[in-house]
Amino acid sequence: MQDTDTDLLFEELPPEEAKRMRGILAEWRIGDEHSFPVQLALLTRAQWKAAAKTPVLLKQSLELLDKKLGEYRQQTANMLKDFNAAADTKVQDIQELIADHKEVANVALADLRGHTATAKRLLNEIDRELTKGTDELKRYRDQFIEERHRLEQARADCENQKDWRDWVVFGILLLTMVTIGVFIGWNGHF
Repeated sequence: MQDTDTDLLFEELPPEEAKRMRGILAEWRIGDEHSFPVQLALLTRAQWKAAAKTPVLLKQSLELLDKKLGEYRQQTANMLKDFNAAADTKVQDIQELIADHKEVANVALADLRGHTATAKRLLNEIDRELTKGTDELKRYRDQFIEERHRLEQARADCENQKDWRDWVVFGILLLTMVTIGVFIGWNGHF
């Protein structure tokens, strides 16, 4: 025997509900199985079925949603844990890098302080040497000026002596020439 629309209407119904549905169908039914009352009953049954499945589907949807949210929460927690681990690693790397840079900076600063102290010591030594050199230069300049004055005095004395000598030599030469002239003149008279 082939299933009819009426059989589909009662499918999966508990026996009591199927009995009630047959009663409703019998009251409405006049004529052919494809008549309006039968089709209305089938539509009503389909609506009841859909309405009956709605809470189950809603419950299943909520359970599925809870399951998916749980998975998402788990994935988010894992991602957050991974992110925190990666961030902690990066922070640790940065802290190590900072510590290394700090150590290098401290070594460089110590070297710089040593060089600064050496440079300061050298500058003080250069300053002492320059002061000593300046003092010696002043002493030599004073000696040079003193020697120049002595030399000028000696030159002036030499020139004064030369002038006297020149006059004396000139006088002696003049006297000699006069004497020679007188001698020649006396020899010519005799």
